[in-house]
Amino acid sequence: MPADPPFLASVAVLYRCNSRCTYCSIWSREEADPAYDDLVSTLDALAEFGVCLVSLTGGEPTLRDDLPALVGHARRRGLRVSLTTNGLALEPLLLRELAAAGLDSVILSLDSVDHAVYESVRGVPIGRALSVLSDAAGLQSEGKGPRVSVNAVLGPHSANSMVHLGQLCRELDVALGVQPLHAPFGTQSRKPQRMIAMDAEEIEVARTAVEDLLSLESEGLRLLNSRAYLYGALHFLATGRVPASTSCPAGQSSMAIDHTGAVKLCWSLPALGEVDEGLAFLWSSPAYARARSEAEMCDCPQCWLTCHLDERTISWLHEHLRDDG
Repeated sequence: MPADPPFLASVAVLYRCNSRCTYCSIWSREEADPAYDDLVSTLDALAEFGVCLVSLTGGEPTLRDDLPALVGHARRRGLRVSLTTNGLALEPLLLRELAAAGLDSVILSLDSVDHAVYESVRGVPIGRALSVLSDAAGLQSEGKGPRVSVNAVLGPHSANSMVHLGQLCRELDVALGVQPLHAPFGTQSRKPQRMIAMDAEEIEVARTAVEDLLSLESEGLRLLNSRAYLYGALHFLATGRVPASTSCPAGQSSMAIDHTGAVKLCWSLPALGEVDEGLAFLWSSPAYARARSEAEMCDCPQCWLTCHLDERTISWLHEHLRDDG
């Protein structure tokens, strides 16, 4: 068992979404939102357990009217707060309310700045997402808002236009992190599965995208991925498996809590208990220890997500706390 509590907890504050992404099924399985008081209890439990950073996710968190209140409560309890959003409901007033509540960082999900590509994959127009990115970058530059980064999915749909997204992030001085396309979590067995098999030609396009991003980094792009992680992503896209000898640290420094209060080692694995059972109890339980061991050996559906496997992304999160705290 790790000596310390997890550094990061990802908390799903709802399970519905206003995008229609082809690689995600949450939007088609809308469920009732957890009560505000239940989420407050979860935040309290995380603070008491000693967690440093809470990542509010979903679904689409900005569909909750009480999101600023949740952010404010978390900050009062001493938690740092990050928000992952598609931006579609993040109107300027809400962005400023979240900033006033103490939101530390906003991560905008955006795979491409090509209107046709975005709309074909996300099922909605791109305009609002680009406006939010510009608004948030403006607040950041004025020192009046949260730090801003973009999270992009690298796959056949986005590889050709990834360089343009990198150029925009460089111009706006926002960080960019890239993750490879995955099958939707919650649909996988314990055997690795792939939603899309990228052929050799598609992999070469993706390789060019990676090399373009690394080149842009030398020109000032704040890239949140290491070179090793990005080339590992190409391996994952080509084979559906993580590179040989990969050891996953899931469960060592982070945990996931879904919209029902179920506690997981990571999003792709089964629940290990409920928040009300006690986070310290679960963290030190035999079930959690077994799950950690299985994850370490990648005896799981396998993913190549930055939250566990990219040391640069993890270091950026720690640096973020040191700079602002």
